[in-house]
Amino acid sequence: MATATATRPASSGGAFAGHVGDTLALAGRHLTHLRRSPGRLILVTMNPLVMLIAVGYLFRNSMQVPEASPTRTSSWPASPSRSA
Repeated sequence: MATATATRPASSGGAFAGHVGDTLALAGRHLTHLRRSPGRLILVTMNPLVMLIAVGYLFRNSMQVPEASPTRTSSWPASPSRSA
């Protein structure tokens, strides 16, 4: 039994152009699948937002930010005063 193998035609763009072409082909396939199933598009869009809100809620009290003192308006160290 003979097996078929896929061969890529020789291109003048080199290996980088081949990788870019493969990447664009895969991205096109994924976008076609997402266009055909709008529910998955909503899930793909909402998942990072839900994770951001959940992690923000989980760690909301883990870091304390000190209040700015009224006498100091700059975050730079005070310059030394020169006495004459």
